[in-house]
This record gives sequence, structure tokens and C-alpha cells, in this order.
Amino acid sequence: MAPLKRESQKIQTLYNINNSLHGNPPNLVSRDMKELIREGPVHVVSDKKVKKKCYMYLFDKELVLTEVNTITDEKVFDSLYSLAGCELKDIADNSAYGTGLLQITIQGGKKVIFSFFTSEEKKSWFQDIKRIISKMPKKVTKDSPTSTKDYIRHEHERVIKVTPPKSPNPPLKTRLQSLIPKDTDFNPTRMGLEEKIPSMKFRQALCKQHSRRTLECMLEPFDKKRIVLTPLATKELLHIEGPDIQDQEQERFTDVVAARTVSTFPYSTEKAKRDGDPIADCYRFLAYKNRMVAVLTDGCGSGTRPLLAAYKCATTMINEMKQSQNNQSITLRDVVFQLLRAASKSHDAILDGRKEIWEAGTTTLLAGVLMEVERQTTPHNNEWWFTCLSVGNCKAFHVSKKNKVVTDITYGNTDSTIPGDPGGRLGPYMFSGTPDLRNLMVYDISCDLDDMILITSHGVHENFDPENNGLTPLEALREAEYTETLSERETQEAQSWATLDPVTSQSYKNSYRSHKLTKLINGIKPPITPRIVTKNIIDYCTRNTQSVREYMELNPNTRYPNDHKLYPGMMEHSTCITFQVERIYRS
Repeated sequence: MAPLKRESQKIQTLYNINNSLHGNPPNLVSRDMKELIREGPVHVVSDKKVKKKCYMYLFDKELVLTEVNTITDEKVFDSLYSLAGCELKDIADNSAYGTGLLQITIQGGKKVIFSFFTSEEKKSWFQDIKRIISKMPKKVTKDSPTSTKDYIRHEHERVIKVTPPKSPNPPLKTRLQSLIPKDTDFNPTRMGLEEKIPSMKFRQALCKQHSRRTLECMLEPFDKKRIVLTPLATKELLHIEGPDIQDQEQERFTDVVAARTVSTFPYSTEKAKRDGDPIADCYRFLAYKNRMVAVLTDGCGSGTRPLLAAYKCATTMINEMKQSQNNQSITLRDVVFQLLRAASKSHDAILDGRKEIWEAGTTTLLAGVLMEVERQTTPHNNEWWFTCLSVGNCKAFHVSKKNKVVTDITYGNTDSTIPGDPGGRLGPYMFSGTPDLRNLMVYDISCDLDDMILITSHGVHENFDPENNGLTPLEALREAEYTETLSERETQEAQSWATLDPVTSQSYKNSYRSHKLTKLINGIKPPITPRIVTKNIIDYCTRNTQSVREYMELNPNTRYPNDHKLYPGMMEHSTCITFQVERIYRS
């Protein structure tokens, strides 16, 4: 195997594992370019002789242990152990601990007992771990991390010289403050974080799944811009919601906004309905004279649980945003906190009424506010500004009437390479029913009069993905009229998506997706209205998936065909909301 390809596969493997370990410290796996030796399921026996279902990764220097959620089968980071100075012992089977036992004694005296499923598996793991330990130094330097807590402390001190909290289980507020450098402005108490983000589970997820400076960095650009919104001009003039339970593909539109949801899944004659029904997408739209609020939720999976999660999330989100709108002069920073507060309450709403929180479904979310702003407070005297919060893989696009170009506002929020992983979701997914906020981010963009904003679910923008349409990176770049010259190495890597690193892959896909949407919208005969744009995008998704849909209808008991050249597109629940940047003068 060529060194370049081997190194690329190594990076991709580490990237995938790091993304799959929910709740892990930043760069846990990708740090120091570890080499993965093997991975597999295992049980860990506690001091109380209780077996815990886990999944283990063996690297060239460290052992990473993840706890497997018995309901969702997702892997949540549990602990990390350095193999330097460890002792490995083969334990005989016994009634107290079970069979297939290995014991690792970490330097410092801590003992970890693993129970494997078969004696052959135990023997194989024993040999691999022993080989790694034999190559490691017998003594560990004072500064080297040997366990999870040491690793986290080591990382904090290495980056910003932070001392960990002395209390073994400090409260959330104390833990947040202890992880923040003292010379920063971020202080949860001073900012009133409990008031601004009322959901305790939402705050816990922010603390555990993001680095210590995430919220501060998220707010910093909005502090610098100091853009002020114009006071709210009128009461609510327009409110639309969908899809309707009875007619889920019904279109809703006015002069300034249009929304439509369809299912591109095949029709099952055996079930007398489409696969994947009911549609789990949900949208809400609220408009004032000089401000608009749009919400799109996409339930994760199929069935009533994701549908209810999406419905509760969208309804709570729009109601909370409606209550936040007033005629006071506010800044973009205030709007960001409005979105965060509404999202945290939406998560709690999903859990409400459930005796067992894991019975609730999960959903992705994209909520945005289009607002008229004080022109003198903007960098280029813009009259309008759009800000959105994203959790998961829904996307927002800006259509410039002046430049005739479509821009991906939420660029980078779909960088997960794990199939079926949206990158984040609200609803019970992580520890104690907290949401998955790995890719929570706030985006913004300036707008001009008569521009348009598109908000699409996963099922729409995935049909504008070149890989799903059977194109290689080079073919996608040629079709997107990519102007930059590629080096010989870049050209070699661009022969296949598997050889590209995730950042470059996302960049190429974004260029193709934006070009394809631009070409589609510019091909519409004037006048270009939100309704026509929405119709053309949804019709494209339906046409693009026609061949694979017909194949699955003719072969209902076969697997999804893997040839994207013959069967392009992705069948999914597909929703598109399009609204125009303009003032509304009538209801």
C-alpha cells in the first residue's frame, strides 16, 4: 500500500473513532496520531462484581474504554489508560467474576478486570496487549498521563495551564468555572447562564461535550459586530406550520414564504404505505413586518417517537421565540441567547410526560431569525441579517439576488463520516438523558433586499452531494467549475472520496452543492418566487431518487443498491422552506 494512502486511511480511522466516542475529551484519539491495533466488545467487571457492557480500542500506547448504551448501542467515552508501566495478568475463570478474564494493573495500583466472550478471544487480546506493554517504558515520567483524569489534567495544563478542581464531584457551576482560564470574560455566574439556558441537561451537555471555551468562542464574533436590531414594527402577521398529519406532503405558501415536505422512500404494497412513514420532519414559520423566525426539525429514525420529538421541539421552539420578540432594541448576541434558551426548553419538552426518558425520540434542529438591523451598525450598511442555530444535519443556504450565487450558511455542520450519525440531536441520547450537542453551532450572514433563505432537511441537501450521485472528487470539481489548480498530490488524492481527509472532502462537496443549487435556481424563468424555488428543489430530489426508488419497489426484500452511478441520490424525508428578504405589509 502506498505511504500516502496508508497515512490517509490512518487519519480517517482516527477521525471516525474520535467522532463516535460521545462525551470524550477534545482530540482524545486524534492527539499524537495514535495507531489503532484492534477494537472489539468486552465486559468490565467492577469492584462489586457487576459486569458492564463496553467496547475497547487498543492503540500503540493507550487503551480507550467506552461504555455501550444498552438501548441505543451507542458508544460513550468511559476511560483512557496509558499502557506504560502496566502489568497484565491472566485470571482463571471463577463464579464471582465470570469467564475469559484478564486483569490489567495500571501504574499506581488500580486494577481493571476484563471479561471476554470466548477463551480464544481472551488469548488473542492477551497477546496483543502484552506485545504493546513490552515495547513501553517500565516507568512513567511524572508529567505523562496514565489514566483518564491524568490525561484531562495533562491536556488542560498543556494548553492553558488550568488546575483541575479539588473536589471529586464538584457541581456543574464549579466545574465550568474551573475549566475556564481566569483571564477570560466568560463566567457562567456573571453571564447568568442558568437563566439564559434554563435546562440543566442542556447545560450539562454543553459542559461535557464541548471544550471549555466553546460558548465563549461562539459568542465572541457577535460581541465584536455589535449589530443592533430595529425595534419590532408590528404584531404577528403570518404563521404557518406543517406538515399536516392527514396530508403530510401538502404545500404551504404565501408571497414571501413557501414550505413543502415529501417522502422519497419507496411505496410498499405489503404495508400499503411508504417505507419510513410517518414523515418525521416538522416546520414552523413566524413573521412580523421586519422580522421572521423559521424552525425545521428532522426526527432521527422512523416511527412515532421521532415524529413526536420533532413536533414537540418545533412547537416549543417557535413558541419560545415568539415570546422573546418585543419592541426593545436588542443586539445579535441577545438573539443568540434567545435561540439557545429556546433550544434548551425544546429538549426538556421532548422529555416531558415520559415516565422513562429513554422512551422519548430524538430530533435534529435548525432555527433561524431573519431581522432588519440598524444600517449604521453593520460593516457594509446592510439592512438585513440572518442568524441561525444548528444541532444536527439540517442546512441553511443564502441565495444572493445581486450575485446570483447560493452560499452554504451552515458549512461544516455535516462533517460526520459515520453512516446514520447526524452529528448532534436533541432528546435523550447521552448520559442521563442529555442531548447530543457535539456540532451545536450558531451561524450568521448579511442579506440584501429580495435575497432568499433556504432551510433544508437532510433528505434535500444529501441529494446535492456528489458522492451520493456517483461522482468522484475530480468529476465533482469539474462539474462545479472549480477554478483552483490542484497539485499532483491533490489530483492523486481526488481520485476517490476514501483517500481525501474530511476537511478537503467537505470543501469539495460544498463547492459542488452550492454550484448545483445555484444552477438550479438561476435556471428558473422570472419571476423567481419562494414557491417556485421550493417546488423545483423538491422536484429535483424526487427525480434524482427515482431509479433507486423503483428498484426497491420491484425488489422489496433486497438491500439498498450500492452503485450510486446507476442509482443516484438518497431516499429520505425531504423538507424545504424558502423565504424572501423583504418587509411584510399585510397579513
